Amino acid sequence: MDLLKRDKRKVVVFGTGSAAEEMMNQLDTENIDILFFVDNNPAKHGQSFREYPIVPPDRILSADFDYVLIASQYSQDILNQLTDMGIPYRKVVPWLYEQHLLTSAESYRSVVQKIKKSRRKPSGKIRIAVTNFNNSNFQGYALMKYLPADIARKYQIDMLTVEDKEALSEYDVIVSSHYDGIYDGDHINIELFHGFPLKRLGVMFEGNANPKTAAFYRNRSDRIHLFMSYSQLYTVLFNSSFHSDISKYRITGMPRNDLLFEAGALEKLETLCGLDLKRERIAFYLPTWRFGKNGKIESDHRWSGIFGLADEDPDELIRFAKENRLFFVIKLHPFEFEQFKDHGIFKHERFFLLHDDMLTEKNIHLYEIVPSADVLITDYSSIYFDTLLIDLPVIFALNDLQSYKAHRGFMFDPFEPMMPGPFAFSRDELLEEIRNVLDGKDAYRQERERVRNMVFKYVDNQASVRVWREIDRYLTDHYSSTGGERPDGM
Repeated sequence: MDLLKRDKRKVVVFGTGSAAEEMMNQLDTENIDILFFVDNNPAKHGQSFREYPIVPPDRILSADFDYVLIASQYSQDILNQLTDMGIPYRKVVPWLYEQHLLTSAESYRSVVQKIKKSRRKPSGKIRIAVTNFNNSNFQGYALMKYLPADIARKYQIDMLTVEDKEALSEYDVIVSSHYDGIYDGDHINIELFHGFPLKRLGVMFEGNANPKTAAFYRNRSDRIHLFMSYSQLYTVLFNSSFHSDISKYRITGMPRNDLLFEAGALEKLETLCGLDLKRERIAFYLPTWRFGKNGKIESDHRWSGIFGLADEDPDELIRFAKENRLFFVIKLHPFEFEQFKDHGIFKHERFFLLHDDMLTEKNIHLYEIVPSADVLITDYSSIYFDTLLIDLPVIFALNDLQSYKAHRGFMFDPFEPMMPGPFAFSRDELLEEIRNVLDGKDAYRQERERVRNMVFKYVDNQASVRVWREIDRYLTDHYSSTGGERPDGM
């Protein structure tokens, strides 16, 4: 299967998802000619990917190409589809050959390695990329903010935003918050993830319980060198969801939680809102997402109100906010933002809809403003675990509990002991629980402390420093043992 005898080969790429993004970061486009991208999704046809056209699969049949490069975790299915179309088997190459369950995987390796960009060995300072694709659930912002001076001198460290994503392949080490590294065996990947799990993740979620998805997750986990953890409990839960070698885990806490301990939260919120809030009491509503991601449905419940609770009435919410000098900060998950951004309640000055773009524009992280709250309202979002560090009262506004439990499910059964706050199923229940918090009636303080002690090993603001020390220790040992060139000062 020697497909690279000529200097430059004509290639069709099948797939336009995350695997294709990762592949393009590594592909040596100087030595190949990409004709177009192919996708089975008709909605993508006529669009472009990295400035190349996206076309239906049948366009391959009329093209003059040397091979089809499959950039998808579903390479076996696509290989079968292509051969059924009459495309020669020898002209089809899966980019993710190592998870391809065929005896020819080694021959695929030889082709893929020839068309990858050449990877330099570290010389001088090791280059570390810290991903920060938003200022809410990524860890990179805090990790850079609390970067120790000696670590900054020892390595070349850059924070990469979503606009810089294509530059990831140029780094030796990638520190990720969303499995957004490069899992090719050439890069060192450090995974921090983005929250303590209440809902099921990875292979623990029945929607992912199939051999292909399990192989996809395992391929990534096998190529992650360190996982940062909240605690022993977190390590057990996360490793149940994304199987890996348990020795890769380091209990450090999570960098963005350091931001919760900073002063000046109210002033930063005022900067975002453009309002004077010093005399106001503040409630944050931060729910998780329900619909849209990867085509999966988390709940079959639909609602039109912000909270989606029984008898929800915008006029009643506004009246309640006025009477109690209450200012609502509402940050919906990006998947729901488009649905609710024009809701009439946001025309009122006491209801502020926060978006990731606002945080990025002002260079403020969500966790820098959350401490300004008097109460957190959420549903199944993991953020309430983090706010246990500052003992913020939490109310669970649950409009779809049974549906969510059936469609997504929880890591705990029963799950209620891990949710240290009152449950509100209607508008009246929610307003009553908010009023209790504002009146100083806090019946869940001991419950919050109990859950906090289960979730966290450390309850301080030093997680970022611990993460950097673990990264430094690993890199020192790794490059010493492999005989590679070490960074200055090692």
